[in-house]
Amino acid sequence: MGLFDTIVFTRESLSGIDKRVDKYLSLIEGSEIPFQTKDLECYLLTYKVNNGQLFYERAEREWVESDGMFGGYMNEISRSLEKREDTVTVYFYDFLFNDVADIWIEFKAVFIKGVLDKIELFKFEERCSKDRIEREQKTLKELKQYQEYKKTFRGKISIFCKGQIYKLLNKLSQILKKITSLVDKLKFKF
Repeated sequence: MGLFDTIVFTRESLSGIDKRVDKYLSLIEGSEIPFQTKDLECYLLTYKVNNGQLFYERAEREWVESDGMFGGYMNEISRSLEKREDTVTVYFYDFLFNDVADIWIEFKAVFIKGVLDKIELFKFEERCSKDRIEREQKTLKELKQYQEYKKTFRGKISIFCKGQIYKLLNKLSQILKKITSLVDKLKFKF
């Protein structure tokens, strides 16, 4: 799976590329739209495209000691944009799940010395969200039923027995590995 970066485009820079893009934009909020990409550094960095220019968003942080669970936290000191001079083709994508539709959208952008030369819709898949919603509801119902079952006497006994069987099988597996190892050693002595 690996890491990715985020590349942020303004709504205006994407509007009018294709009627499918406009449909996607109508289903989301905000003036800046973040996408994932694996075509830049892949270090969970954030890039922004402003007026056709590619920028890297640099954030300076410092460690602050505290009594919390982790012993502290990262505090942001400053945030700035650094102009990039990359000549690169960037594929970036998003997926949207909502009650209207499930959409996978992917763009292709070409930057020449950090300036956006071309942007186009690369891939668009739209599915009816009804099937996904039904699967989610079924899964949630089954999970709720299982949680209720775990509270019953029969459920508690079943979980206990499964745990004991798992431990027994694990021990048997370890014993079989040792036996196999001994047999392998004996083969070489003859």
